[in-house]
Amino acid sequence: MKKLFLIILFFSGYFTLSQNSSNTSSSARIEAVRLLQEGDMHLQYGDWESALFSYTNAIQADVTYAEAYMKRGQLYEKTTHTQEALADYNMAIKLNPLIDVYYDQRARIKMLSLDYYGALEDINEAIKIDSANSSYLKHQTDNYISLGMYEEALDKLSLKEDVENLNRRALIQILEGQFSESYETLQSSMELNDTVYFTYDLMGLLYLKEEDYEKSIDYFTQAIELNEQAYISYFNRAMAYRKSGSQELALTDITEAIRLNQNEQLLFYKSALIKKEQGDFDGAIEDYNQAIVIDSTYHEAIYNRAFTYKLAGDFFSAEEDIEFLVQENNDKPEYWNMKGAILVLRGDFTEAIECFDRALSYDFRYTEALYNRGFANLLIYRPIQACEDFEKSVEMGSKKGQTMFDNFCGAY
Repeated sequence: MKKLFLIILFFSGYFTLSQNSSNTSSSARIEAVRLLQEGDMHLQYGDWESALFSYTNAIQADVTYAEAYMKRGQLYEKTTHTQEALADYNMAIKLNPLIDVYYDQRARIKMLSLDYYGALEDINEAIKIDSANSSYLKHQTDNYISLGMYEEALDKLSLKEDVENLNRRALIQILEGQFSESYETLQSSMELNDTVYFTYDLMGLLYLKEEDYEKSIDYFTQAIELNEQAYISYFNRAMAYRKSGSQELALTDITEAIRLNQNEQLLFYKSALIKKEQGDFDGAIEDYNQAIVIDSTYHEAIYNRAFTYKLAGDFFSAEEDIEFLVQENNDKPEYWNMKGAILVLRGDFTEAIECFDRALSYDFRYTEALYNRGFANLLIYRPIQACEDFEKSVEMGSKKGQTMFDNFCGAY
């Protein structure tokens, strides 16, 4: 019935064309299929640029061919063009909403973009179409875990006590702070199979949560020995090294994680944080740039890039980033506070105070904004207002506010 409806729509739009129009449509699809096969062959030989050209030509030959959008989306995803991939997946699903694989593909890219709710919706759609697909059910469980919906995740776990289910249960226990229960679950997992790298990785994560960095690093190292391609274990060990103060070792591990997986924006983001802490502002900005290339909506990376630009003295670029953020989401107090801080450095104190006011309108206990507004008031010779802000910031525990109050507000 649905197919008949589409045919009626097609003919109602082109009723003035001759009988050859249906032949033209058929030949367009044949040409699109040929171009798609050509693209697949280019991809097989590693010629991604020619593959992209062929897939695009296939779409131009037949704009209603959902599979062509899906193929090009997959290639965009491989080349870290996340937003372009998402646009193609959207079109494929719009053209053919009954293919479960399409939803699974789009769910994965939404997960990469940290859109866990969107990913869960897509996986649920895939399960509606193919409820027997075990990998979809596992993805659904993983999405519930990512969203912090632990009870729902546990409900979806199979009763079968195999390593995979035990490890998922252990992860949920770690995230809920049930460390002793998680340890017992992981021990059970190791008794079943002591060669699964992910079990050791989870044990490392458990000790990382308990702030036992030495044991944490030891387990992550064992995980890497079992699977040298496991970028997540390098990433986790980098975080343990960073927490323990071994910044150089942390950077070495995060660099290896990126070598193994260049499609994960979080790796670049964390690498940037480490470089920023080491004073390598140029290197940090480079990594933030890469994270944002993968996901142009990665606001946390844009915010931290703005902060790094500010530290490096590039106030113009910092202001560009923060202006973009306040336009995208203007109720975040930290964005307005950052904008105000940049305006202070530029000498625009009155507008800066307006930004601090805006930040405090969203969070009146935002200590940093109170201190910054006090500082800006002091610079335009408004000592009473400045000291009021410093005093309020001191009440909220600001040591900087205490220093300013002691030095400038004695007579207040």
